[in-house]
Amino acid sequence: MSKYIVNSDSYFCMGSTHKICEDYAISGLTPRSYVILSDGCSSAKHTDVGSRILCHLTEKILVKENIFNPDVFIKNILKSMESALNLLGMQTNNFYGTLVLAYEENDMVKVVIFGDGSVITVDREGHVMLHNVLFNTNAPDYLAYHLDEKFKKAYQMTNTIKSINQYEYELFKPIVMKFPMSNFETIAIASDGLNSFIPKGKLSDVEIARKFVSFKNFNGEYVKRRAAKAIKELEKEGLVHFDDLSIGSIHIKQSGD
Repeated sequence: MSKYIVNSDSYFCMGSTHKICEDYAISGLTPRSYVILSDGCSSAKHTDVGSRILCHLTEKILVKENIFNPDVFIKNILKSMESALNLLGMQTNNFYGTLVLAYEENDMVKVVIFGDGSVITVDREGHVMLHNVLFNTNAPDYLAYHLDEKFKKAYQMTNTIKSINQYEYELFKPIVMKFPMSNFETIAIASDGLNSFIPKGKLSDVEIARKFVSFKNFNGEYVKRRAAKAIKELEKEGLVHFDDLSIGSIHIKQSGD
């Protein structure tokens, strides 16, 4: 019998200044719980399509792997992206977007971030912590840059700096976080739309994040319900998110709780 009962769900919505939602998120439970999201770049064309394709290509790889290796994944996802470009007649910049995934593996929830994003954790005492991975110049290093060596080299020259709390960052390498399932009841991931609520200063980033993980229950579309309610609550306080927002959560209940 498993030590844990796990559920996952995801949600995405358009920001107040956008005409097309370029964020996307999916989740699943087979063969293990996972959440995948992508935030398409607003300054590139058709990244709303690219973010959706990127999530589903990632899902296809993730569900086949018993042990997920980020380095092997990069090779596989780039091959899949190149195939999609050729098959669909897409351009490389259609795939300009972040990729964040959380998945269950060996009694851990692991989070892998390509580009920027946020992680919200709730431990078994109910403490909420927000981990932000943000670029000071708002220019994340997208996976798609690996498909264009000239652009990759030009980007490397910009010396972009990240704000990533205690996590080390290496250019063109993902940030990997690991959370023991015994210590946490919720691991949520979100796009940088979570940090786009304005005006700034009314509530702290952690207070805003807490609203998105204050779940009443974990049945069905529990993330969708909570996120929609959180957005309404924040609107009543005069706060709106100008950027698209995607969020997903893995909830871990210990057997016997």
